[in-house]
Amino acid sequence: MTRLAIILMLVLLPTDRASAHEFSLGVHAIGNDARDRVVSAVRGILLAADERDGHSGETSDGHLGGVDVHIVPFLEDRAVALPELKNVHRGHIDLLLILESDTVSSVTLPRITDQTIVLGPGELPDLPSWSNAKDALSFAARYGDAWSTELDIFSAQGYNAARRIDQAIRPHDGIEQTNAIRNSLLQSAKGVDWQ
Repeated sequence: MTRLAIILMLVLLPTDRASAHEFSLGVHAIGNDARDRVVSAVRGILLAADERDGHSGETSDGHLGGVDVHIVPFLEDRAVALPELKNVHRGHIDLLLILESDTVSSVTLPRITDQTIVLGPGELPDLPSWSNAKDALSFAARYGDAWSTELDIFSAQGYNAARRIDQAIRPHDGIEQTNAIRNSLLQSAKGVDWQ
């Protein structure tokens, strides 16, 4: 086999892993108000992604850790489309945010593999540092400006999780270092700086 044929074969082979410069983030909730919770969390994630590395003409849902992120919302046991998202990711899920922290270890969903990093939202900063909409620099004010609606605890949880993910991925420029990313997410579960 020629060198060119080998290179073409390696480039054209399908892979289930995201490229080094993109990853997928599932967002999961269950229960009667699951859709509202997922939408709020996704909007919080999108705000964080835009604040860190956002730019016009993005083909992903934004950037976390300097890497393209494709957000995949899950309601109960199925992926759903949201108008806030590009809804283009069809592969397996690299990270999965579970909004019900007591179910983090027991979720089974399609597109989740043994390589998926599962996390809860993590502890939020103390009130009212982020929840005062009258403070133009607060998360509440930025969220209201971005989405023309008031925040709720789930939007703050999505934002918090996104900041944790950004902090975990940024030093690695991708998600290939899964053990280091898992360790970083474990360390940030008790709180992360929103500044």
